[in-house]
Amino acid sequence: MKLLNSNLAFNTKFIDAKGPWLLDNKGNQFFDCWLGSGTLIFGHEPLNIDPHNTTLLPEGPENLEEIISLLTDACPFEPGGFGFQTSGSAAIHRACRIARAVTKKNKIAVFSKFWHGSDDNFLFTGQDKEIISAGIPISSQAEIIWFESIDDFLSQPYDDFAALIFEPYQGSDPSVQTINMTNEIRSQLKENNVILIADEIITGFRSQYGASLVSRECKPDIIVFGKVIAGGFPCGLVAFNKNIEEKLSQKDFFWGGTFAASPIQLNAIKLNLKKLKEIDYFKIKLNLIQLVEHLRYILIETESEIKANEGFGRIYYQKPTTNEDLTSRGFTGNFNLKGSELLIKNKIFINRNGLIFPSIFNIRDCLK
Repeated sequence: MKLLNSNLAFNTKFIDAKGPWLLDNKGNQFFDCWLGSGTLIFGHEPLNIDPHNTTLLPEGPENLEEIISLLTDACPFEPGGFGFQTSGSAAIHRACRIARAVTKKNKIAVFSKFWHGSDDNFLFTGQDKEIISAGIPISSQAEIIWFESIDDFLSQPYDDFAALIFEPYQGSDPSVQTINMTNEIRSQLKENNVILIADEIITGFRSQYGASLVSRECKPDIIVFGKVIAGGFPCGLVAFNKNIEEKLSQKDFFWGGTFAASPIQLNAIKLNLKKLKEIDYFKIKLNLIQLVEHLRYILIETESEIKANEGFGRIYYQKPTTNEDLTSRGFTGNFNLKGSELLIKNKIFINRNGLIFPSIFNIRDCLK
């Protein structure tokens, strides 16, 4: 029998973790460059949620002002409301539902090499919608339309689209912005009643508190954050502006989700966001730069390549020759065992999807 979730399929030997370290069953420790897909900026540590607020009551704490204030500071616009979910994938799904509800249109635009979670709707690649998992009905993707670029989207009639979703930087190529959202394009979308959704699940809180600089400049209508806001605790958040709030009626919109906005989740969010507010993000950026430099030094004699921006990076164990080689994260076609073995030999752990995230820990200090 196999356990088929991620690295469990490969008989992982890690038995404990502390700070930036993963410990295996032989007493070896490995510097963790993955950190729960970037959610553990403070390393592996207990959440220390208030024991008096861990009962799964039907509603969260009565006093939410502090959480709302912390989340408001994370947004690139004045928020009209927040909706909590238990995963980033669920939050993306909810954001699309909001866009369809307020525009009364169904189509959603996505861009080349996107990754918007593991929902059936988004598990495809390319204009021909090549499905990347067995068991997905074609009908689930009927209203999700793939585009090579923003110019590709704007070159055809698009007033029948409810929304377009973008990642500020691509998970498949962290050095590349998904779209260049100019003021002129932003005005065109508003005139045609097309909602702009920023997927900040991978980029949010990486290079500054809250939304990335890209989102702060273009001011989307909806922004989505993931588990990073709760320190790795199951969470997804949809934040929308006041214009959306005015059009969205709670009477006919379903917000529910098991354990979403539970006292445990909300307390995890509050505790983690308070810590994130105090981070020196210049140090986080420097830690990423030095982490990438160290990895490049280890892999200098391999065919590997590492791409990064201010918030995260990705290692390609076999250097891409074309853009087509930059597949959606989690589905890399080439896995160079030599590169992986070199990292393990040097006490470095990187998840098989190749994503690299910085933390408060500097690898040079830790590996002295």
